[in-house]
Amino acid sequence: EGNVVVSTFAELEAAAKAGGNIALGADIEFTKNIAVTNADFTLNGKGHKITQAESFNNPLALIDITNGKIGLKNVKFDGIKNGAVLRTVYAELKADNVTVENCSFRATGVDVIALKIRQGYNITVKDCVADGVTRANTSGMHSLGQFYGCTGITIDGVEFNADRGVSFGTSLNIVVKNSTFVAESYGLRA
Repeated sequence: EGNVVVSTFAELEAAAKAGGNIALGADIEFTKNIAVTNADFTLNGKGHKITQAESFNNPLALIDITNGKIGLKNVKFDGIKNGAVLRTVYAELKADNVTVENCSFRATGVDVIALKIRQGYNITVKDCVADGVTRANTSGMHSLGQFYGCTGITIDGVEFNADRGVSFGTSLNIVVKNSTFVAESYGLRA
């Protein structure tokens, strides 16, 4: 398959920054964020978990992307406490051709966002599950996605159960199908 198999956070960080196909060989705990610039990578979790260390408080994101093509497949993001899982922030920091497939996002902290993407193109979220404690309990999964200024978003086969669903601020060419959103505030918002 051409995968680089990683079993520690340090190995994952180095492989993500180098780009290419990465496979998890074990569960990995994030102790800080990974910032990736101009690298294309696909991370296949092979069913392993990514968690957030107790000492890693208030991150803006687990993975920050600047100009890259990213794939997340078969990863269980479990017990995420705060911040986003995957994020781009400004117009010049963009991620094109983002694919998130067969992943689960479980939040146990405050206002977790699975995907926060600005100015991205060709974004696919398929066969994913996102859940967490609801706002009534003052914590948990805020939203599956916040997509701002993106073009070409497809959400297919997603199950979401938490506070808010997906926000598509100023995004174009959006397709949502075969998905269920159970949310306390909004399911889908444009």
